[in-house]
Amino acid sequence: MNNHSTRIARLGALVLATVVVIAGCKGSTPAPQATQAASTPAPTTVSTPNATASPVTTPSAATAPSAAPSATPAVAPSDTPAATAAPSDTPIASAAPSSVAGACTGTADHQAFFADAAAKLPFDVYCAVLPAGWWLQSADYQQSNSGAVNVVYKNTPGATVSLHEGNFCADPSTCWVIVSTVGSASFGPVAGSLVVASATPVYGVYVGPHTTRSYVITGSGLTQAKFVAIAAALVKVPKA
Repeated sequence: MNNHSTRIARLGALVLATVVVIAGCKGSTPAPQATQAASTPAPTTVSTPNATASPVTTPSAATAPSAAPSATPAVAPSDTPAATAAPSDTPIASAAPSSVAGACTGTADHQAFFADAAAKLPFDVYCAVLPAGWWLQSADYQQSNSGAVNVVYKNTPGATVSLHEGNFCADPSTCWVIVSTVGSASFGPVAGSLVVASATPVYGVYVGPHTTRSYVITGSGLTQAKFVAIAAALVKVPKA
């Protein structure tokens, strides 16, 4: 074999060996891309639970309004019924004598009213002396047209006693009503006529009708005997 043939043979053997080596390397080395893709999880599946878990904590904030009612103040005790009772609805016990009108049933202010009226009016002024349970409901006097006094007393069961003194009646038909005349009775120390003024009945004692010095006491819700006793117990208020 000459030199040329020898080189060709060596070259062919080298090429064959290279092909074998390359083929062996390809068969023993696995493809890395396939294993990496299979082992890597999708990132969105991890973040989604976190996103959905965040609303779970919001109900704790919703419990805050439930505490609001406990902060609401209690109803003011200003709606209790005892604060609205009218003073005039409470019976007034007779005060101890403290002035010229000290015998009159009522408070010191009521007694001062009668003392003032007696001092300023030209006629004698009378007031009632009533048992416990009576109070003065209203009272007024005027100095014009010879003067007049008007007083109303009331007791717990609802009976009333009214006094009218002086020139109090402009229309005799409304001030001297008589259903029947019972007899005589006293207006304090003054003699008068006992009448039934209404079928309720309303009793009355009339003195000096249709004059500027007239006196009337009427009572409703009372027996005749009790009314006559109250009328007789009227006292004249001294002029200071």
